[in-house]
Amino acid sequence: MVTGAPPYTNALRPRITIKTIDGADTLYTYDSFLSSNPINVGYCDMESAVSEAGTFNIQIQDHNNLIPKDNIHNVKVYLELGKTDTSYQHFLIGYGDIFAVDRAMTNSQIYNLTGFGPSVWAYQLYIHRREKYRREESDAKVYNIIDNALTKRLWRPLKKDDESIEDITGWSPDGISTKVNTPYTVLNKPFTFFGDLCDELCDITGAVWFIDCSTGSEIFTLSYNPDLQTNIVLKSGDLADRVNDDPLRTAYIKGAFRVEDNSTREAGTATRLFTSTVSDEVEVFNLKDIGGSTTTTFRAIAQQAIIDNDARRIESIELSLWKDGEPDSPNSRLNGDVCLDSGNKPTGQVLDEFHVDLGSLKHNPEKIRIPVDIKAKDLDVAQSKIWVRIFQRSNEETVDGDPDGNGDPNHGTKHTCRWTHNNQFNTVQPYYSATAPEGDSDKKDKLVWTATNMGPLYRLTIFSNIRRIFARTNRAASNKIRLREQFIPTDFLDDPNDVTRYLSLNLSQTSKGRRAIGDFRVTVPDNFLFRAYQWVYISDGLSDISDTLQVQRARYVCGTSQGDAQLGTRQAELTLSGLYNTLLGACTCV
Repeated sequence: MVTGAPPYTNALRPRITIKTIDGADTLYTYDSFLSSNPINVGYCDMESAVSEAGTFNIQIQDHNNLIPKDNIHNVKVYLELGKTDTSYQHFLIGYGDIFAVDRAMTNSQIYNLTGFGPSVWAYQLYIHRREKYRREESDAKVYNIIDNALTKRLWRPLKKDDESIEDITGWSPDGISTKVNTPYTVLNKPFTFFGDLCDELCDITGAVWFIDCSTGSEIFTLSYNPDLQTNIVLKSGDLADRVNDDPLRTAYIKGAFRVEDNSTREAGTATRLFTSTVSDEVEVFNLKDIGGSTTTTFRAIAQQAIIDNDARRIESIELSLWKDGEPDSPNSRLNGDVCLDSGNKPTGQVLDEFHVDLGSLKHNPEKIRIPVDIKAKDLDVAQSKIWVRIFQRSNEETVDGDPDGNGDPNHGTKHTCRWTHNNQFNTVQPYYSATAPEGDSDKKDKLVWTATNMGPLYRLTIFSNIRRIFARTNRAASNKIRLREQFIPTDFLDDPNDVTRYLSLNLSQTSKGRRAIGDFRVTVPDNFLFRAYQWVYISDGLSDISDTLQVQRARYVCGTSQGDAQLGTRQAELTLSGLYNTLLGACTCV
């Protein structure tokens, strides 16, 4: 077998099968190798491209108006190409959603059928799911998340009353690679298109997804780029050896081509990436165990908490409180504050004060959310110890004529409340708690606090608005092509680990320039079709450029010519690209 004779030099010819929308019944088949067909196709083109669904256009001639037009509305189309009638390979399976009738002349009628590849359906079907996983869980791995989203009914909006996306589309999950096992811990996807979920998960893992139609079935494929490497070599004309080149592995570049290395901003090049995240009402401290309670009768109570640096903007706290008796006045209230720690005692600077109406408390423990406003600048160390304090409340509405006075400490059960705790005493605890006799909030600066880490711990939850700025820099690339900064959004990520991974993955790509060869023509090896996402090797003898690049676009245009009345093409139109590493002087397959 050589590249200078058939079948290598044969034209690729199409076989087009038009079926009902569910693919169950065949309506028409057009085979270019047959002399007679139920329909006459005068032209067709088909294309697949990275991050696109793929498209096709077919022109069906019906000058005698014999074909029922409804038979070509909303159909499923199978497109194959082959150099012989026994070597057909599927290129695209799609849906003919656009139908038009062209009347160019009096006795001319042409039907134009245009459609899209199967992955367009992924952006028309919802998943509806909220999950939190532990990083070590199998379900947290990206390949399992996508598999579950594809195959499980419970991931659909109507749950058990719905069908899975696999059932609806017929896509097999057999192409999902278990190598894509990055953990993804927080999934919050209400009414999210399945395709958008796949895009987001691939963005943070560096994987790609597409629907593989090469076998004649539709296989959902999730893979890393290195696993899509082919053994195909594209050669410039000066390297062609028509006798010794392998026809199964070799393609020749036809006509002019241009190799461009682009490291401009427009090409997406950046050597430092920034992003920021804002998370509202994040639970940053939590003591939830309960078993007992302590009353505020003639005492103040305080509970210590430790706040990490990135959770310092505190917006609310939650206490578990209840009351004894009924206050004489609905204006009676419980006074409290949040203060800084001072040697494991609640005697530091007051950060904010709060009040709880006793009339709003019940006679059984209840979680009470209390708004506070504590700025990040008030907590300026990596770990900030703070205390939440509550004080005794008097039954007096006024003190010396001052309606805002807090009154004197009082033993009456009508004026007290209880703060629940874990009921553990004489046992070392991770945090301190404290009490102070009298507990008069008007004299909080003079209270004598007794603090202990031997229990109990009072139930306390702290909520924060967390604002983080992340940055990643490729120093080596910055020295080579200058420091260039770019901000990228990460609103769709909740876990800081996922944000960091996403930023690093993007930097590995943006810190490299783009090498591209756009819109050029090549011959097609035997028993092979160029498709999007494939990686091929290209070699040019004059420029000494030899590199591995990804097929960004593959297009076949099948028509007739004066010397060949049969529908076909002798070439593929390609666009290739890769990440050009200036440090190595070559492209990388990532």
